[in-house]
Amino acid sequence: KRIPTPWLARGKNNLTRYLETGVLSTNNVAVSASGDKYNARFSLSNTYQKGIVPNTKLNSTTFNTSFDYQFSKKLKFESNLQFNNQSSPNFPDVNYGPNSMIYNIIMWAGADWSMDDMRNYWQPGKEGVQQIYAEYQRYNNPYFMAYEWLRSHKKNDIVGQVAMKYQIAPGIEAMLRTQVSTWNTLRTEKFPYSMGTYGRDERRGDYREDQRNLFDNNTELLVKIDKKIGNNFFINGFVGGNVRTFNFNYNFTTTDYLNVPGVYSFANSANPVRIQNFRSDMGVNSAYYSADFSYKNFLTIATTGRVDQLSTLPKGN
Repeated sequence: KRIPTPWLARGKNNLTRYLETGVLSTNNVAVSASGDKYNARFSLSNTYQKGIVPNTKLNSTTFNTSFDYQFSKKLKFESNLQFNNQSSPNFPDVNYGPNSMIYNIIMWAGADWSMDDMRNYWQPGKEGVQQIYAEYQRYNNPYFMAYEWLRSHKKNDIVGQVAMKYQIAPGIEAMLRTQVSTWNTLRTEKFPYSMGTYGRDERRGDYREDQRNLFDNNTELLVKIDKKIGNNFFINGFVGGNVRTFNFNYNFTTTDYLNVPGVYSFANSANPVRIQNFRSDMGVNSAYYSADFSYKNFLTIATTGRVDQLSTLPKGN
C-alpha cells in the first residue's frame, strides 16, 4: 500500500509549482578625471530584480558624484552627492494572514489542489467582480492575488555633503560643512473586489495611498588645533557648533470599500474616505569642544564639553 506524502511536504511542492525563477542583474558605468587641483567622479548604476513570486519586480537606480577642488594651499572644497530611485509596480506581502500568498499556500491550501487550475482566476461571466477559488470564507486564489491585488512602491533618496576647509595657520584648521539626508516614499494598494482579508469581510475592494517624507540637515563650523607650544607643551582639540533641522511627515488615505469594481480612486469610495496623518519637527542648536593639554609626554589634562538646545523640550530644559 502506498504511504501518502506528508501534508506539509505536499504543500511545499504546491508552492514550488507557483513560484517562478528570479532574476537579479546589476549594471554600472563610471567616469573619473583628475588634475593638479581637482578630482571628479561620476557613476550611474542600476539593479533590476524579478521576484520569484509572479508579477513582482524592483528597479533601483543610483547616481553618485564627488568633486574636490584645491583653490590654494590653504583653501579646499569637497563635495559628494548620491541620488537613488526605487520603483516597483508590485511587491509581495509575505506576512501572517490571508494577505500573504505564501501563508495561503503552505498553511491553508489543500495538498490535492492543482496550482495550474487557478491561473484563470475570474469566474466566467463575473470578470472583474468575483474570483475563483476552492473556498470563499477567508482565503484567496494566489494568482488572483499576484495579478489583481497590486502594491506599488516608489522611493527617492538624496544624501549630499559640501565642505570648505581653510588652513588658518600651521596646526590650526577651520572647516564649514553642511550635510543633507532626505527621502520620500509613495506606496499604493489596489484591493480588488472579492478579495478577502482580516477586517474586510465584505470583499468590496479598496484603494490606499501611504506617503512619507523625511528631511534632515546638519550644518557645522569646526576649528581644529594640533600644535606644539614651546619645547614641552602640546595642545590637541577642537571647538565647534552645529545647527540641525529635522522634519518628518506621514499621510495615509484609504477608501471605505468601493462603489464600482476596478476603479481605484478616492472619489469611488462607498463610504467617507478615512485619513491619518502625523508630523514631527525638531531643531537642535549645539556647541561643543574637546581639548588635550600635554606636558613632556607624561602629563595630560583632558577636558570636553557640550551644550544642546532642543526645540522638542519645554523652555528652561
